[in-house]
Amino acid sequence: ARRPAEADALDAWAVAARAALPTTSFIYDDHHQHTDCKGCGERIVWRHSGRSRIDADAVSGGLACRNCGLVTAVV
Repeated sequence: ARRPAEADALDAWAVAARAALPTTSFIYDDHHQHTDCKGCGERIVWRHSGRSRIDADAVSGGLACRNCGLVTAVV
């Protein structure tokens, strides 16, 4: 949004766009800066200011949570 008055409309648009995605999708935006395990809630990918850190084990087809072993589709 270029003007603060448009920020509310932009947030509403983002909420609608996220709702249209499958529940298995991983979202990275201002409201979802990290990727957490859908099984236990542990952090899988940490992101901040253009930096990221993977806190999971790389496996075929994605990343495996170090806490519960659930494989996510993050590649």
